[in-house]
Order: sequence, then C-alpha cells, then structure tokens
Amino acid sequence: MLNRLFGNYLVSMKKLTQVQLDTALSELSGVTARMEVIAVIKRKLTLQQMMELGILGSSEADFTKRVVEAGLLTEDSCEKLMTYQSNRFIVMMQYLVDKGILELSQICDLLDAFRVANDYTEVQLDAFLHEDIEQMVQTFAPCSDIRIKELLHTMVQTFKRLIDRDVYLEQAYTTDCFVAEKCVVQEMIGTLHFKLYFAAGGNDLLAIANYFTKAHYNAVDEDALDNVGEFLNCISGLYATNLSYNDVGIDMNIPEYYAEPMTIHSDKIYVIPIRANGCRLYAVYEACR
Repeated sequence: MLNRLFGNYLVSMKKLTQVQLDTALSELSGVTARMEVIAVIKRKLTLQQMMELGILGSSEADFTKRVVEAGLLTEDSCEKLMTYQSNRFIVMMQYLVDKGILELSQICDLLDAFRVANDYTEVQLDAFLHEDIEQMVQTFAPCSDIRIKELLHTMVQTFKRLIDRDVYLEQAYTTDCFVAEKCVVQEMIGTLHFKLYFAAGGNDLLAIANYFTKAHYNAVDEDALDNVGEFLNCISGLYATNLSYNDVGIDMNIPEYYAEPMTIHSDKIYVIPIRANGCRLYAVYEACR
C-alpha cells in the first residue's frame, strides 16, 4: 500500500519515473533491507551518526556491536530493527538507494513532505508502513457500520493475497446514483441484505481478471467478467464464513455481470475507489431494502 502511495508521490515530485516505480515493485523479491536504511526510516539513528561510527554497509553483527558500544542503541533495539529487513516498504527504499535513484539522506524529508501533503498523521503513516489493513480502511473508507468495515477488510485482504500486494484505496464517498460502465454484482441475502459490485471503465477490470486465475484477456469481454465474478464470489464467501462465527447468516446469489453501462439508484450507495495493478476500479456497496 505505502509503496504505491509514496511511489506515486515521488513520481509527482519527479524523484523517479513511473517506469522506475513499476520496475522497482516488480523486482523486490530477494532484496533485503540493510540496517542503516532501516535505522534511518525508523528514525532510530541519523545518517550522520552512522557515518561518524563508520558502519554504513557493515554487517548486522558489526552494526549492532558498534552502536551498542557507542551507547546509541541497545541490543534489543537492534534486534527489533532486524525484523524490518523484509518489510516491503523499507525493502523498496533499499532498492531505490541501491539503484542510485534516491539518496538515503533524502528519504525521511520526502516522507515528511508526503505526510504533510496528504494530511496523514504519524500514526497513520506508521500503520501504512506496517500494512495495517484496518487502519487503511479507517483512513480511506471511514464508516460507522461495523459490518461494512468487516466486508472492506475482507475485500482488501483478499486483493492483497490474490490480485496485487500493493493495492490501495482512495477516498470513499456516498451517493444515490452511480453509473457503472462495466461491472459484476453479487447480491447477499439473509440477516444482511446488500449488493456488492466491482465496476470500472475501459479495460480496468483486467486488473482483476488477468491476475485472479493467471488467465490473460486483451479486453473486458464476457469471459473476463465471469472471472471477475469468481473473484467477487471468493470475497463474499470469505465474508459469509467470517460472519457465521458471530451467528450472522447470509446466502450468496450467483454473480451477474454487465458488459454495457448500467445505473445504480439507491438511497444508500457507498463507493470505494481501488487502485490495483495500475488500474482504477470501484467497489460499490448498495444497501437493499
């Protein structure tokens, strides 16, 4: 999540190109963050302190020995820093530093500017770094209805696992009318009664169709929409199972799809924009009477 959010900010500030960002996200496998990069991003040590100790690029053992001897960190603190070696955001920063795209000295200032520009709190930014799905939903799709929150949590978690690890949300909104250019929809009935749609313009639903079952479609045709419907059914099934643990029973109708524009009218429509695999799509929640 933070990789794309911060990455998009860096692109807008011309600190890297869109191609560099996309390439970085595709090449993070096998990259391990070094201690100095972790220490700077977690704001445990400054670059100047580490330069004075001469520990830039040193091994974990030497890094720990030198900072503990200098009284800058404890061994426990160093062990905690090591747990971030595979953190996806810090790994991406390591990649950008290794490629000479960013300087380590720039990262914290850029993160601060990014946080201020988007009016995020430090708590939110730290939650994004830890890929806290609950905080992401609360930030971009605040809702008083606990059941909708649970649905969105299940949806984002499933996107991350099956579609795009770096999926993120944009600010949700309510409306009484939504025009879906192409969409799939599934109705849930029982204790709760609602419809959940995935909608998008152009070929943006390929962000799901081309990743869910590893099939490849050139356009959003009936087969691609059927694939999106299977993914929607997967989310609904997981959600229904989670609800059953709290004695809330719902059944799922078979997903339907529409290759032509359709208009959704209701006095309670909740629209959640989603960014995945370079595309924008919309999850649309329609409460039914």
